[in-house]
Amino acid sequence: MRWITTEEAAARLGVKKETVYAYVSRGVLGRHRGPDGRSSAFSAAEVEALAGRTRHGGRAGALEVVVASGLSLIEDDQLYYRGLPAAGLAMTTPFEAVAEWLWTGDESVLVRAPVWAAPAAGSPR
Repeated sequence: MRWITTEEAAARLGVKKETVYAYVSRGVLGRHRGPDGRSSAFSAAEVEALAGRTRHGGRAGALEVVVASGLSLIEDDQLYYRGLPAAGLAMTTPFEAVAEWLWTGDESVLVRAPVWAAPAAGSPR
């Protein structure tokens, strides 16, 4: 396996050294200790694969990072919370009830939540 320095990785990806370390902290790129024990070394093949992914959208900073979650999903330009469409929830369920459901997983709060209605024009508040 061929190892490259942080500077070489940054040059290959077209980003600053700080961005390379941001990729490491986000789990996008692996890092190993350099031969001196203080510097970082990166797999040339992994950097090349990452650089190949960025060719489609331009800058490496525009990488799409996929995070698996049981809480939310974006699919076909739609946002889902725990499998329910967020747009539909916004139309039918108070924000606080959705927040409680997301936090606790108790779907019954969606059903029992009172729906707030604006007072009629001219009504006292």
